[in-house]
Amino acid sequence: MNTGLIATVLAVVSLLVTFLLGRKSGAFKENEKLRLNLEAYTEKMETQTRNAETKAETAEKKAELATRVVEAVREAAESGSGMEELTKQAASPDADTLALAQQQADRAREFMLR
Repeated sequence: MNTGLIATVLAVVSLLVTFLLGRKSGAFKENEKLRLNLEAYTEKMETQTRNAETKAETAEKKAELATRVVEAVREAAESGSGMEELTKQAASPDADTLALAQQQADRAREFMLR
C-alpha cells in the first residue's frame, strides 16, 4: 500500500511538472509568433511609407516642372523680344491651356506648402 501511495504522488508530481513545462513552452511559442507578426506589420508600414514618400517626391517634381514652364512662358510673353508668335499662341484658344497649367501649378505649390 505504501508503494501505491508513492507511485500516486510521483504521478501527480510528474503531471504537474509536465503541465508547467508545457505552459512555459507554449508561452515561448506565442511570444515568437507575436514577434514575427509585429516584424511583418512593421515591414509593411515601412514599405507603405516609402511608397508615399516616392509619390510625394514625384508630385513635387511635377509641380516644380509645371511652375518652371509657366514662368518661362510668362517671362517670354512679357519680354516681347522676338516672341510674337508665343504671344499669339497665348492669345489663341490655347490660352485656356496656359491658364489651366498655371492653376495646377498654383494648386501644387499650395499643396506642397501645407
